Amino acid sequence: GAVRTPEMTTTAQTKLNIGILEEPHLYRMWPGIKALLQTAARRSGSPAWEPGHQVWVVVDGPQIIAAATTRLVEGGEAELWHIAGTRVREWLADLDRLICEWAAMNGAHRITCQGRKGWAKLSEPLGYRVYGKCGGMTYYEKVLK
Repeated sequence: GAVRTPEMTTTAQTKLNIGILEEPHLYRMWPGIKALLQTAARRSGSPAWEPGHQVWVVVDGPQIIAAATTRLVEGGEAELWHIAGTRVREWLADLDRLICEWAAMNGAHRITCQGRKGWAKLSEPLGYRVYGKCGGMTYYEKVLK
């Protein structure tokens, strides 16, 4: 079936807009979003975005300050594929809440992601735990309630 998506939201404290873009390559801001995602993609060696992935953006007025991609995986999982941006403490909790809502709406019971070990201090307060390490990457998971 079709992937269900939440509405655009505004963060409570900072008034940043966070939302999901359907068909992101059709937006004027796509080159900037893709460039931001490519900074994260270079670390993992995977493409910045693929059709079927959801693209999330955090904007402050006309400025893109963060972007992330997610995808649904068989077996009731969602994967946070890439995440990159600035001012992370202003938007990470709100973006995570929206991604968790999206994942649950689509039947996922767990979210997985990989990244640098530095993400642990930011993601652990949000309920993520480290479940593995390989090379320079750390693997994280969050069980959805």
